[in-house]
Amino acid sequence: MEIPKVVERFVESVAKKYSPNFAIKNKSTPTGLYKIVAEVIRVFNKDIDSRYITTLLGECWVPSNFFMRPTENSLAVLAHEVLHEYDRKRMGSVPFVFLYLFPQILSVLSLLSFLAIGFGPWWLLSLLFLLFLLPIPSPGRMWLELRGYRVDLMINKHVHNYSNEALDKQAEEFATYFIGGDYYWMWPFKKHIVSLLKKKDTDAEIIYVELLNFFINEAFVQRNAWVPYPLPADLLKDFQDRSLETEVRDSDISEVSPPKTS
Repeated sequence: MEIPKVVERFVESVAKKYSPNFAIKNKSTPTGLYKIVAEVIRVFNKDIDSRYITTLLGECWVPSNFFMRPTENSLAVLAHEVLHEYDRKRMGSVPFVFLYLFPQILSVLSLLSFLAIGFGPWWLLSLLFLLFLLPIPSPGRMWLELRGYRVDLMINKHVHNYSNEALDKQAEEFATYFIGGDYYWMWPFKKHIVSLLKKKDTDAEIIYVELLNFFINEAFVQRNAWVPYPLPADLLKDFQDRSLETEVRDSDISEVSPPKTS
């Protein structure tokens, strides 16, 4: 898997600043912690190796075809993951993992049933912790993913000049991830998620500013070829129309200021 040069610059100049051990790994050759975690996740998600990006303690595991997409698409996904790494380093790994997996992580307490054997009904009561395996809402996971998806919206707004209507529709699309199985039904309140995604309280946070600056300085040159997610037809048309307008404007000044290449 060949990593584009602009992605290498992103890792060195931004990702490693907040997560010194940050590294991009290929899911087709799993090792270490991911190999164990992937076996568990495959029980309920068969697409873990082909459709999802998984970041564990600084190791960002991506599908083998990840960099076949336009480079800015890959960078946007990595920026989302770097935001998670920033939060993990800021909070500490243990609190971050506990917050992300709560309340489902409480199901491990069911193992106390083995220690309670011989103490009357206590071992049966300990098995009640298995109820936490149900898709109970997870406010911690919701909050952490909310911060990640705000990165995507920020890039689309400030780098790709999405209209307010397009951003609102994309927020609606992102909200469906929160209420569905992608994140184990972590927050069933779609309207609440949409309203939170639209808030501006992260605009001045340093990690968002730095991520945005990288895109403006390095990745903006490829904006015309970039479609961040599979978009609904109306959003796709809006994107293509704006890209055409940008291409025309750029052609008017190309003799004066040739486009940068990465």
